Formats: sequence, C-alpha cells, structure tokens
Amino acid sequence: YLIKFAKPNRLYSDRTMAVGCYADVLACLGPASLTYADSVMPIAQAGLADRMEGMRRNSAVCVGSLVQSAGAALHPHYMILLQWLSPLCVRQEKHRQSDNGGADVDNALSAVAKMINSAPTTVPLAQVLPVMIQALPLSDDHQEGPGVYSCLSGLLIRNEPNAVAVAPQLIAALGEVLTHNSSAVDETKGICASALRELVRNPAYTSIVQSYCASLTDPQDVESFRVKVLN
Repeated sequence: YLIKFAKPNRLYSDRTMAVGCYADVLACLGPASLTYADSVMPIAQAGLADRMEGMRRNSAVCVGSLVQSAGAALHPHYMILLQWLSPLCVRQEKHRQSDNGGADVDNALSAVAKMINSAPTTVPLAQVLPVMIQALPLSDDHQEGPGVYSCLSGLLIRNEPNAVAVAPQLIAALGEVLTHNSSAVDETKGICASALRELVRNPAYTSIVQSYCASLTDPQDVESFRVKVLN
C-alpha cells in the first residue's frame, strides 16, 4: 500500500511520508526487516540523492533503521550502503553557520555510526572517521547526537587503531560539544564529558585533552571544561 506513494511521480510530501513510515516500521521489525529490504532499499537509495532535504533525511533514517534491525545479516552489504550515504556525509558550509538545515547529514552520520557499532571491522574506518569528524558538529537533528558521539568516543576509549590515528581531531570534536554555544542535547553533552574524563586519565591521551583545553579562547568554555573534565 505504501509503495505507490513513494513512486517518483508522486508529490514530495507523499514520497517523504512513505519513506518515513518505512523507517519507523523497519526499526521495530528486527531481523524480519530483511523481508522488505529488496522493496524498500531502492526507494531509499533514490531518496538519498533527492533534491529535497526531507526526502534525503528520511531515506538516511530508513537505512539506519535497517542497519539496526537486520544485524549481522546486513554486514555484507555495508560497503554499498556506505557508497549511498557518502555524498550526504559532507557538511555544507551554510549549515555550519546556524541550526537551520543539514538534518540529512546528521541522519546519514547516524546511519554510519550504527554500522560501526554493529560491525566495526566491516567499515573502512581509516577513510570513514575523518569524513565523520569533518561533518561535526551536528547541525539540526541533535537527537542523533548520543548515538553518533558514543560511537566515536567508544572507538577511542577502546584504542581502536584508526581512531587513535585521529585522536586530536576526535577529542576536539568531543570537546566542542561542551562549549557554551553548543546546541547538543544534554545526553550528548553527558556522553562527551564522561568520555573525556576517561580519556584524560589515560596516559596516551592526557596531553591531547590538556592541549585541547589550552586551545580554548573563551574563558567560559575553559572554566566549564576544567569543571566537567579535568577536575
């Protein structure tokens, strides 16, 4: 019944609604979601390249829902999913200047984070992590923050080699969430503060965390970082 609403000749609002419904349902189906992958994924693939942001973001959520529900059965298909999502994981400069727009990027980053959480060895982290870091902070859909930042901080805490290679950039991304002008939700801030407290106690990262603090120019941010992380 929903497929007909997702056809290219339908109104944008119909297509966006249909893909959004797919995303919500797939998230609840668990492994049974694979039954519908052949029907839904071509629609999501096209939606990721749509000219309308709403269609792109719902399509990214749809991919993330399938990743989370299908589990190991989808691991062999991660590379093609990453190829679909890759163009969306580049933040346009205009989205860095405000909280208006860019949710499609946020949702794409969340889908990639779910892949990493499910099977990090199937994701080419050496190529993926720099792209994700460059796209941070999240611009519009801040509810994706806990998933994205817990994924990235977890890699560093576990000393994953590709994360260690970009440790200064990752630590800066975590620290940015704690600045006074951050729009991150409280849960994301808590995740980042907790991760940084753990990292600063690790001799491998102590100097990097301290160097990040020293790079802050706003006295309010410096004091907040000291209280939340260093004290």
